[in-house]
Amino acid sequence: DRAGLSLEKAAKKIGLSSSKQQTAARKLGAMERGERKPTRRQLYKIAKVYWHPVAIFYLNKLPVEFKKEVDFRSPDLETNSEEQGMLDALIRDIYARQSIVKDILEDYEEPRSFVGSLKDSSNISAAVEMIKNILNLHDEKALDFSDLRERVHGIGVFVLLVGDIGNYHTKIEARIFRGFAIADPIAPFIVINPDDAKTARSFTLVHELTHVMMNKSGISGEVDIDSSQTERGEIEKFCNDVASNFLLPSQFLPKIENPNNREVAQKFIKYLANERKVSEPMVAYRFWSEKIISSNLYRNLCKDYAIKLLESKKNKRKAIININNVRKSYLGKLLIGFIKKSLHADNITYTKAGRVLRVNPISVGKFVSTQVTSKNQFSE
Repeated sequence: DRAGLSLEKAAKKIGLSSSKQQTAARKLGAMERGERKPTRRQLYKIAKVYWHPVAIFYLNKLPVEFKKEVDFRSPDLETNSEEQGMLDALIRDIYARQSIVKDILEDYEEPRSFVGSLKDSSNISAAVEMIKNILNLHDEKALDFSDLRERVHGIGVFVLLVGDIGNYHTKIEARIFRGFAIADPIAPFIVINPDDAKTARSFTLVHELTHVMMNKSGISGEVDIDSSQTERGEIEKFCNDVASNFLLPSQFLPKIENPNNREVAQKFIKYLANERKVSEPMVAYRFWSEKIISSNLYRNLCKDYAIKLLESKKNKRKAIININNVRKSYLGKLLIGFIKKSLHADNITYTKAGRVLRVNPISVGKFVSTQVTSKNQFSE
């Protein structure tokens, strides 16, 4: 149920076969009722399919279901039960990794004062200035994602790029979730889905940082201009507005006489996206929020951008990459440095370090010590 699978589909994924006497689904049902025992091999397969540790099946009773954080995504988002099950498994995984980090930090770190410091969710300009001050930014210079991420790391927020549950086959699409924030005062975590466009990552990062500053942990999805009528929708819109204002200040906005002039709008959007190192959908959102373009034009542009993103993924060339470099890039320098320091201080076991990094415990020492061979891959 938690994995979002029917009995039939679960039995198929586990690899149970039907016989003349009993179907695969009935065999699995018998296991659930305690009438039939799985082999050791089947048990490991079951745990893998359900995205739970094997140990959970040895408990005397079912564990308390994981408490889901606030879902700020659009209520119109269409997902099937299996996709939602994968997302729930990812969030459980992130919380487990974050809790290990937090246990260590609690002994010598003071709470981050900026977590929960943003009380007014109506003053966008004030929120933008707060973020600038926290990140020590005093000009309007455009920052790429790597520079912005490094500044967020500098204030003690762990920024990870995670969009699967351990392998490519469990990849979660950006349409299902774009970001996730754990607004913890000791170990704040921000997760960005790498399935989204690279140029969109800066927007998601500032959006989730705003959530942290509001002390509002939760899951965020694609920008939706029609779901701001609820309290959750208003919070999400505020985070969108803060992020877009931060990345594209008012002085850079053009004046367009006709809000439905698609050709002129696209020209300005493309230019500003390149200049400010952000995505075209973000610039379009900023234009819409400032009434530079109409709602109808904004929706049409978003459809075009979605199609363009899908096409770029299909046409993406398979480059020869160093897997460890990509892993390090996604984990971030702050988390890798923290684990390395904790290992040297005997504050963490290699088993737990491997759990946090998603690396075999035997390989942890080499993983955290090896230098990245390509700067470009690390800035990925």
